[in-house]
Amino acid sequence: MDYKMVNDAISAITTMFKSVKDLFVRLKETSSTGMDQAVFAKVRKELEDVIGLEEYYRIEEQTVENRE
Repeated sequence: MDYKMVNDAISAITTMFKSVKDLFVRLKETSSTGMDQAVFAKVRKELEDVIGLEEYYRIEEQTVENRE
């Protein structure tokens, strides 16, 4: 089998489910995510960049926030 790509939709979902489940168990048991704060900040910034959060903040400011 000489596949160039494999499309396995369930792997991403099950991996995320296990990660989130493990996170909530850890939070319940230790009150901590177990993630280093520097790593957390880097990952959060990457996520915000991927989803374009700054653009959403701009739209929110123009359409929702009180303008006086």
